[in-house]
Amino acid sequence: MKEDKLEQFLADHREEFDSETPPPMIWMNLDKELSGSKKKETATIRAFKQTSLMRVMQVAAMFVVVMGVGLLIGMQINKSGNTYNNPHLDEFVEAERHYNRKIDNMWTTVKATDVEGVDDVEEDLKSLDAVYNELKQELLSGKGSNTNEVVNSMIDNYRTKIEILETVINKTNQPNELNIEDDKEEI
Repeated sequence: MKEDKLEQFLADHREEFDSETPPPMIWMNLDKELSGSKKKETATIRAFKQTSLMRVMQVAAMFVVVMGVGLLIGMQINKSGNTYNNPHLDEFVEAERHYNRKIDNMWTTVKATDVEGVDDVEEDLKSLDAVYNELKQELLSGKGSNTNEVVNSMIDNYRTKIEILETVINKTNQPNELNIEDDKEEI
């Protein structure tokens, strides 16, 4: 009931309430506060944009540094791939890779076959490796007067390894002639 009387009173005297206006100072203060908050918002947005730009610049700088380091590492790896540091030996480096692949494949084949004396073959290959490493050190040091002779000796070393491995592989592929002859005699 009290609400009805209050509502009735407000409805009857509405014009009296609406005729009152606040003093002009209040509007001026309100206007200052609103424009001050807009300036604060603008300053905040500007600071955010500057911070975002700085962050983007930092990320870009980090990207450039990482790419630069990667490039330097790649160049070092590429340099270390050619340990001879002699442009005339590029062909030898390719031949060296070829022989190493071929010998690795042949050695895998030999180990897969159960041939007697594989340990002896492995010792022979290790002794050839020791000779090869001496030749390589001589080539790298530059002490040798004729690099062509050293390179030819290194290639001969590879060929000797291949001959040894081919001999072992051929022995495993050929049937044992003694066993075949023995079988014939028994019949």
